[in-house]
Amino acid sequence: MDIKQLKCFVAVAEELNFTRAAEKIYMAQPPLSQQIIRLEEELELALFTRSSRHVELTAAGAALLPEARKVLQTMRTMQAVARTLRNGQRLTLKLGAVHTAICKLVPQMLAAVDASSCWVDVQVQEMSSSALLQALREATIDLAIVGCDAADDDIAAVRIYREPFVVACPAAHILAGKDRIAYADLEGASLISITPASNPRYSALHQGMLREGGCTPRSIQYVPNMHSLICMVGAGAGAALVPASTRLIHLDDVVYRDLAAPSPLLDFDLAWRKDHVPAPLEALIAVCRKVAAQIGGAADASSLRKETIA
Repeated sequence: MDIKQLKCFVAVAEELNFTRAAEKIYMAQPPLSQQIIRLEEELELALFTRSSRHVELTAAGAALLPEARKVLQTMRTMQAVARTLRNGQRLTLKLGAVHTAICKLVPQMLAAVDASSCWVDVQVQEMSSSALLQALREATIDLAIVGCDAADDDIAAVRIYREPFVVACPAAHILAGKDRIAYADLEGASLISITPASNPRYSALHQGMLREGGCTPRSIQYVPNMHSLICMVGAGAGAALVPASTRLIHLDDVVYRDLAAPSPLLDFDLAWRKDHVPAPLEALIAVCRKVAAQIGGAADASSLRKETIA
């Protein structure tokens, strides 16, 4: 099996016509047909059903098509990396991240990348988790650090970081006078939260904490991102359950207090498109996990989703 055979297979699978497939990859039809026959013989499987007027993928062909595309994408990535390195340049990687990750994880990750041999320049954009997944699908970013379940048919993900919640409250709020805040202290309080569509995982944990704590807030105002949430807290609009790294957002009118009860952990995933695997992905995952361990937020190995990097 070789790359030429895979190119022929993918071309015929996409065109379902041998003549058009041959034109697409700039070769004559008889050699293309021979490449398909050799591939089928090597695999001992029929990849297509053929008639004088019709070509269709077999079930085996349909199952193998995504794998062939992955191999060709990996080859294209290798060629692009080689061209870049031959020219003495570094790769540019577009990383999107939620605000919470940018507070703590991303700065140390970038410093580690710069000190390593990942030979990449990272451009960072801040978005909500839902916007990050959309940006991945639209190929406007290469990688995303999200606070939601990201893996699906198109996107692969690994868990890299987790952290507990704390309470952010206005400096003049009655809760600010406590060293630790119990869930019962939030009974009847005005709270601020992230819209569920922006960060489903955060929203689910937020609702779960209130439910398990048996407290009913007076009201909950929803904002699209963590920066807006902290600004609302600083303006005196209410208190909020926030990831611990939010403490790094310093506003004069906002104080942070630990929860009295054990806090659930908010998980963060590193996600990428399955059809576009960034060249230094394995190195970046290693860097992320090393940094997470250093700052005390390493994801437990049992919680990691195993994804094939290919």
